[in-house]
Amino acid sequence: MKRKKIRNIVIILVAIGLIAGLATGFYLYNKPPEDVAGMKPEYTLSAGELTEAFNTDEKEANDKYAGKVIQVSGEIAEIEGSDSTMTFILTAENDPGSGVSCTLAPEGLEKAKGYSIGELVALKGKCTGKLFEVVMINCHFVNNE
Repeated sequence: MKRKKIRNIVIILVAIGLIAGLATGFYLYNKPPEDVAGMKPEYTLSAGELTEAFNTDEKEANDKYAGKVIQVSGEIAEIEGSDSTMTFILTAENDPGSGVSCTLAPEGLEKAKGYSIGELVALKGKCTGKLFEVVMINCHFVNNE
């Protein structure tokens, strides 16, 4: 009898833990991205300076910039996107083979359609590190471009 009671308590605790884990996962999955529009950037750099920092010492650059809101400026080398997403690739002046990939926040999509390759732009967003280019997400246009 005592074993049955302990087993039932263990089953109830496991069920509660499972429900709590699922609820937490659901919340985190549906959590909107952090709005960086009103945040002050911790660093202001050109696309070339940011790219150079990652090319020189990726670990040090990750420690310094990854997860931080930064402002980056540069010339648009590529525009990728659709109606729901848009990414500007800003070229690094000193290294044309690399650059900064800036994925725009949904609020900036209409304004982004007014830009074309070769134009200078200033964006602020959250740096996530480097893949092929330095990656920034949730980017917003800086008003004093």
